[in-house]
Amino acid sequence: MNLIKKCKNCQKKKKINEFYEQKSRGKIYVNNVCIECMRQQQKEYRESNKVAKKKRDKDYYERVKLTPEFILAASKYRDNNQIRKQEYDNKYRELHKEEYRNYCLINKDHIATSRNKYYSIHKVEKKNSNRLWYLNNKKRKHKLNSRYFTKRLTIDINFKLRYRVSRTVNTYLKLNNSSKCGNSILKFLPYTIDELKSHIEKQFEPWMTWKNYGTYRADIWDDNDPATWSWNIDHIIPQSDLPYISMGDDNFKKCWVLDNLRPYSAKQNLLDGIIKIRHGDKR
Repeated sequence: MNLIKKCKNCQKKKKINEFYEQKSRGKIYVNNVCIECMRQQQKEYRESNKVAKKKRDKDYYERVKLTPEFILAASKYRDNNQIRKQEYDNKYRELHKEEYRNYCLINKDHIATSRNKYYSIHKVEKKNSNRLWYLNNKKRKHKLNSRYFTKRLTIDINFKLRYRVSRTVNTYLKLNNSSKCGNSILKFLPYTIDELKSHIEKQFEPWMTWKNYGTYRADIWDDNDPATWSWNIDHIIPQSDLPYISMGDDNFKKCWVLDNLRPYSAKQNLLDGIIKIRHGDKR
């Protein structure tokens, strides 16, 4: 039998299961306010008492955060709501991008310490989890890496400059049946990428910018339009005149010393190389 009860707040007659039950002195009573009205009242209370509620919640958290019961309950809640929490966090960050960015900048050290602490405790678990995710998402991972790499080359001049120098060195070593052996060029260059960037910028011609740093493209190059031109980093004394088979060679240091590097027209650089080849040299 469906019993009917009148809500004290909205004055509507509703079924008894639309009211909360409450226990008092060993007996169970049905609340006089329906569930809908009760939720509305609670929402209005929270909105009008945000500061007090936040302080009360914080005080309660400080009291119980180190108790075994709270730690166990929090751990169980996180385990049971991982997907839901990730969705909530992503949505919150999307809606509060600037606020989240500022928080990360202000709390950079704290965030790094927390992440390192978590990683040191869950190192094996995290490693296995990452490995499993990679095996199940290889194509997605490669696509993400490619997208990140392309974006980084576009927005980060230092990254682009380091990549181009590294690729040039690696290509030359391969031509001499050698390789970098997994070593970073930064360990062998007698300067930083920032210093290289400043050195190149000081020698820019009026038409040169970091946006037109790249290879020669015959399909768009117009000798009468500087907007179509591009430039390379050129060796004043060519690499062919300073042969090296490892980054530890003296010739490597002489070849890549700052005084031997300059920004140079990509087309002219290519033409100079062709002329040298015709005369029997390898550039």
